[in-house]
Amino acid sequence: MPTRLALLHGSVALKVLFIGALTLLLLIPMGMIEGVIDERMGLYAEARDNVANAWGEAQTIGGPILVVPFQCTQLTDRVPVTVMEELYVLAEELEIAAFSCCSHLRVVG
Repeated sequence: MPTRLALLHGSVALKVLFIGALTLLLLIPMGMIEGVIDERMGLYAEARDNVANAWGEAQTIGGPILVVPFQCTQLTDRVPVTVMEELYVLAEELEIAAFSCCSHLRVVG
């Protein structure tokens, strides 16, 4: 007559239960690893955005500005005062032809 230990040792249900418990137990470190991966992806995105904001923002190209100085007389407390002003004149239309070239810098270190 087989003993109880021998019956449990060969039991398929016990083996399935043990494998299920082991699978659930191994999900804990896997979740921790996923947390680290998500954190690092967030740090990567933040670093990439910081570099892009520091170096790659939109650039504004302006054309020539004509500065015309002029004098204006104003009355201040019934005393005429001559004030120097500047008038800034911009072009109505501006056409710019440009060439852009990218290069990779070699880091020494």
